[in-house]
Amino acid sequence: MASIKSKITITYTLLFLGIFTLLGIYLSSYFVNQYINTLENDLINNTKMLSGFIRFLDREFLISYAEDVSNTLGLRVTILDIDGNPLAETARPVEQLDNHLNRPEIQSALQGKITTSQRYSDTIKAEMLYSAAPIYNVEGEIIGFFRLAKSLKDIQKFIYNIRLVIFLSLLIGIVLTWIFGSIIAAAFTENINNLIVKAREFGKGHFSSRVRVIAQDEIGELEAVFNEMGNNISLMMENNAKEKSRIENILRSLPVGVLIINKKGIVETSNNAAREMLNTDLKGVNRPLIHLTRDYQVNDFVNNLLKGQQQQQLEVILRNKNGETQFIRLKGAGLYRGNNTLPDEIVVVLQDITDLRRLEQMRKDLVANVSHELRTPVTAIQGFAETLLDGDVDEETTKHFLSIIKEESYRLSRLINDILNLSKLESSQEKRKEGISNLRDVAIKVLNLFDDKINQKEIEVIVDIPDDLTLAVDKDYVEQVLVNYVDNAIKYTYPKTTITISGVKQDNGFARIVVIDNGPGIPMKDQARVFERFFRVEKSRQRDVGGTGLGLAIVKHIVEGFKGEVGVRSNEKGTAFWATLPMCY
Repeated sequence: MASIKSKITITYTLLFLGIFTLLGIYLSSYFVNQYINTLENDLINNTKMLSGFIRFLDREFLISYAEDVSNTLGLRVTILDIDGNPLAETARPVEQLDNHLNRPEIQSALQGKITTSQRYSDTIKAEMLYSAAPIYNVEGEIIGFFRLAKSLKDIQKFIYNIRLVIFLSLLIGIVLTWIFGSIIAAAFTENINNLIVKAREFGKGHFSSRVRVIAQDEIGELEAVFNEMGNNISLMMENNAKEKSRIENILRSLPVGVLIINKKGIVETSNNAAREMLNTDLKGVNRPLIHLTRDYQVNDFVNNLLKGQQQQQLEVILRNKNGETQFIRLKGAGLYRGNNTLPDEIVVVLQDITDLRRLEQMRKDLVANVSHELRTPVTAIQGFAETLLDGDVDEETTKHFLSIIKEESYRLSRLINDILNLSKLESSQEKRKEGISNLRDVAIKVLNLFDDKINQKEIEVIVDIPDDLTLAVDKDYVEQVLVNYVDNAIKYTYPKTTITISGVKQDNGFARIVVIDNGPGIPMKDQARVFERFFRVEKSRQRDVGGTGLGLAIVKHIVEGFKGEVGVRSNEKGTAFWATLPMCY
């Protein structure tokens, strides 16, 4: 590969060679033309001057005159008569010469013009320059022609000398140009070579290397930019190292497992939590995933992500190092660069949800056990109440106890039913029944169930529901929602106040059901928990109003089962419970 130094030197040399070659050709042509023009002018002047000394054609005089001129000027002299026949010739005897009337210079002289002509002479066997002038008699008539000729051998020698001088000058110039060009190029490329050396050090990772800025030109600016780039790269590398260390520390301390897998299925990164969940002692770096786990579900999950499927979630059951069952939730997503259709890398997050599953199971077991245990005392209470009604206890006491036993039995019965319903809803054992129900009709039916309580507290109930508001939900579910909301409103609203039941159509395809009471309200800190099972607001709501504490939890599970939402708004003037359920079109 040619260096910048050699390129600069060769460029200078070729430039010099081209310029001086053209200049040499021009000067050579110029000097030759000037020399020939001088010869032609001298030849024409001599011809014109010497022809003027002849006024008659005396042969002996002409021969003598021609010899004298030839010896004096070193030129060939030819004198012709008017018909072009040679009368005197210094190069050869006239008897050996042909008629010269058709020669170009003779034709010009015949017309009274003195010109030159250049051609090869068969007589002299050389290239000659000719010039002829007419010879006039005393009357001014042309009686003959006087011609001078000069050999061009001297011109060729002159041209050779000129070209030799130009060639030697050109050769010396090339040598000097090469020397000075090399010196200039070396000085020019020294700083560039220093930059190359420093750049190679950068390539080896030595980013602390710098160049010394000397020149105040473009090279100096390049050196300054190079140093600035080095500072920026060093700073970036330092920040990257810190960021990498921070990410590694975060991954190491995360309670969830993290796997980063490239498009070839090679695990590039794995943290301790991931290796513990997958029960492997391998480092998990630069190894196929199958070396970490042979569970086919996990491998299929990763392969589907590598094939470009969108974010996925999977729960698998694995064994830990103690052989215990653990529930692992996997979430994965692809990382794409540019417009690639397949991910370049995928990230898989593993979460141990064993404790969560155990808690869920414990809750389910608790509800089942409580329900089972409560059935026996309820039956006993009901049987005992029947016995007391037939016993010898005085009538007033007997009725009092019996009413208490009966009331508690109904309460326990409601608790059992609520627990069973909630258990079914949470365990998804009960398939959501879809149907068609008119919200206003269901609301009227529910209010009829509470006629006695409404009349007892002298409550006014306002139903603000359009006649055509139809839900795509089975009426049993709608009735359960309204029963729990209306029951709460009647329990906690003040006597002689108003309860409002409204239904509003929404643009998203759901209807918003709202039940508003005029009770003491729910504190802000408790509003987020009112839909939790067995939760009670102790201070603002009275405990003697009864209830199982599961009604609102049942409402929440019913509504969410149909993709709806529940909520509450409350202040010291009253409470509004709301729910959204899909409409039927």
